[in-house]
Amino acid sequence: MNVILLSLSKSIPNKQQLLRGVDASKPKTVQEKAGILERGLIESVSQIAQLKNPDSRVGFYEHTEGAYISLVADCYQGLVTGDIERFTKNMGRKFRRQ
Repeated sequence: MNVILLSLSKSIPNKQQLLRGVDASKPKTVQEKAGILERGLIESVSQIAQLKNPDSRVGFYEHTEGAYISLVADCYQGLVTGDIERFTKNMGRKFRRQ
């Protein structure tokens, strides 16, 4: 899994605004990723160019090649935790039909 920490605003970026960050997606262990985050190079890409990426992908490259995810996968459910039953409790009442 790749994780991104991102700060967003409603304003439309101009051509000079950049997305900056450290790409620690290649290392597999926590220790390797921590090392990259501490000492890795800060990469910069055009923020407005990110809008050209398919499927709203965010990355440290100008344009992503490849197919839209909708061509290879189906989504039968929206954004969910997948294990909501473990972390929530249903407090509603059940009514019987008369």
